[in-house]
Amino acid sequence: SRRKFMALQRAFGLITALILPLVSCARTPDAVGPAEIDVAGSAERMLEAYDADDSGSLSREEAAACSGFASQFGRYDINQDNQATRDEIIARFRSWAADDVGIMRVGCRVLLDGRPLAGGHVVFQPQPFLGVALKRAVGTTNEHGQCSLSVSPEDLPAALQRVRGVQPGLYVVRITHQQVDVPTQYNSDSTLGIEVAGDAIGPDGVEFALSTR
Repeated sequence: SRRKFMALQRAFGLITALILPLVSCARTPDAVGPAEIDVAGSAERMLEAYDADDSGSLSREEAAACSGFASQFGRYDINQDNQATRDEIIARFRSWAADDVGIMRVGCRVLLDGRPLAGGHVVFQPQPFLGVALKRAVGTTNEHGQCSLSVSPEDLPAALQRVRGVQPGLYVVRITHQQVDVPTQYNSDSTLGIEVAGDAIGPDGVEFALSTR
């Protein structure tokens, strides 16, 4: 009886040794963690770039010059005094990582003069004041003018290069086309912007309505 018990123990140990490596190899790769943004430094650089009256905060008028920021101004202006202070900006930047989400699925639709723009090249370029932690995301619109934006696989760790999406943050949006003359205010001199965050983009994504007029 004792010999049988020891034989079973050895058999169990052998089976465990064979199974554990298979389980380990089958694990899903870790999710992409939040970008390591220097939030204090980014807030300072943002104020340097857009605080025209040197008040130490950004008004709604000053915010209008920063692509992607103006449309979300209310989320920065915590006390609703029509000013986004350094501390309020830092708090918002920190909130991007609050849910521990490093990549979000973001879809967009592009219209030109009311019609879907097929074959449009869409780029989400991180705002320079955020440093180098954020990577640009790109997409090409289909016949319905729709696309999903994604960071290039080369900008992700080797184990996560199949992940598709955009890092939370503030972006300048640039839209070009190989055959269609898209006005410069949508690309080289872009006035388009977006904030990528869980509470800033709905499930239907975002729409960019361009005009040649």
